[in-house]
Amino acid sequence: MLIERSFLDCGRRLLLKFIKPKNNNADNVDWIVSERVQAIVKTYVEYTQYSESEVVDLFLLNLLKDKDFLLN
Repeated sequence: MLIERSFLDCGRRLLLKFIKPKNNNADNVDWIVSERVQAIVKTYVEYTQYSESEVVDLFLLNLLKDKDFLLN
């Protein structure tokens, strides 16, 4: 997972993303997703060079940033 840090450089705010270890205690899951979602994930994997699992993991963790989400 990426952690964001920002700092000032010549008056500009820059955003750094530090990489955390991949030890995320992952389990295999058996989900059925639409062909459309599979195509979106595949295209994003090619774009970002992350694995399919990493893309789904990072995307779903972003849901925690939703202030109205019940788990917050």
